[in-house]
Amino acid sequence: MQMRSSLLVPYALLGVFLTSALPTWAGAAKNLMPEGSFELLERGLPEGWKMPDPNWYKNFRGEATVKTEKGNRYLHLVCPVLNQLLGANYTFPITEDMQRLRLSYRVRAEIKELATNDGTGVGVALLPWWGNVETTQAQFGGAEWITESTKDWVSKKVELDVPKGATVLTLTVGIKAADAIADFDDVSVEVLR
Repeated sequence: MQMRSSLLVPYALLGVFLTSALPTWAGAAKNLMPEGSFELLERGLPEGWKMPDPNWYKNFRGEATVKTEKGNRYLHLVCPVLNQLLGANYTFPITEDMQRLRLSYRVRAEIKELATNDGTGVGVALLPWWGNVETTQAQFGGAEWITESTKDWVSKKVELDVPKGATVLTLTVGIKAADAIADFDDVSVEVLR
């Protein structure tokens, strides 16, 4: 009998801990990005991501690769010209019940020059699609574009409302109209409601 009562205390404490942690687990947002960490590769490229054609970006000495630093993989982009958009895309379906999203990512940027100060630099954008993905699009948000170099990795977050009727979202990470080098990691798109 003495032994049984001594076992009850640890189990009771475990039950209290699990019960107190339950709301945190139950309230966790669903991440739509199955591979935003760039750890899984498919023929040397990030799994599930649409990367630019190397023949295209090599014409202007650009680069889009996955690199490793301290055992961690990340997306590395180089765009040495001002009149290009160099990035990687990830497209996923959305449903009507997805009304608000949180876009999060880490970025490190070396920006040498911007084409303009309006909507250029290093950043992330979410594009909604209605119907035919090839013919209809409208940019509705993303974290603000970084227009100055960062010394190290910087975390970014923004919350966005999903336009009514959109059926697919394309997430683009990249360099827009800037002579820059950009690294991206830990990209997530979470459903808040």
